[in-house]
Amino acid sequence: MNQALMMRHIWRILQRDPRSIWVAWVLRYRLRSHTLWTSSVTAAPWCWRKLLKLCPLLRDGLEYRFSERTTHNGAAGRLNVEDSDSARPVELAVFDRLRIQEIVSDLPLIYPHQTDEIKWKLNKGMCSTSALLSLLQPTSPRVAWHLLLSGKFKIPRHGFVLWLAFLERLSTMDRIWAPQANSSCVLCGGLAVESHSHMFFECSFSQRCLMILKRRVRFCWVQRGWQTDILWASRRWRGTHLLNMTSRAMLAAIVYHIWGERNSRRFLATSSSADSVAARAIEEVRLE
Repeated sequence: MNQALMMRHIWRILQRDPRSIWVAWVLRYRLRSHTLWTSSVTAAPWCWRKLLKLCPLLRDGLEYRFSERTTHNGAAGRLNVEDSDSARPVELAVFDRLRIQEIVSDLPLIYPHQTDEIKWKLNKGMCSTSALLSLLQPTSPRVAWHLLLSGKFKIPRHGFVLWLAFLERLSTMDRIWAPQANSSCVLCGGLAVESHSHMFFECSFSQRCLMILKRRVRFCWVQRGWQTDILWASRRWRGTHLLNMTSRAMLAAIVYHIWGERNSRRFLATSSSADSVAARAIEEVRLE
């Protein structure tokens, strides 16, 4: 976010914002006859060096439009010289206007009767903070289970543990390198290695919790494997229907309390029955 806000200052300098006294001072006393791309960073104040180091990150979103027969795309310092028949790239070390004019002197004007300008080619031409942030951090496609973390009855601590369980980032014993530690599941007391797929819901203890939920609140779960069940629930429990929102909240609650019971048994040497764990999950969702 800080880099995106600093890049907004670079954009204001490139646009020569007439409303900003700071931009006028930078153009007159800091840049003088140089540009942001050719200005030296060696003998400059700390804040100015930080701005100049962000300039290469901004190039991918810029398009230089010169009225003298050229279109300059700022990405990777490459000049694209275009005419009606072909387009050929010309590498330039420095953005020298005189050399540009020499290279394209025989080409027709692409933008006749226009002044030089710099356009933002992303986000429909709007250089906003969100557009700069998306340039720095490209958005990833949404995962199928993001709807399972939403709803009117969501409890933040339940949602956080459920999110980690979806990503399989809970500190289960199959993810911890501890040669002398007991890696078997402490919930069922069997020989199975403690993992996300085993704990939710292949373990006999968690299966008893599910049976209690099915009997008391008609909670439906298919038990075909953790990741497969997540995709099934993502398709089934969509929307704002009361039953769907309650099911999402109940899933988060039972995962949270099963994980809490696991921690109690492993670190505190205390245990509760499956009825108690399921009852706590039902009660917390009911209070919401």
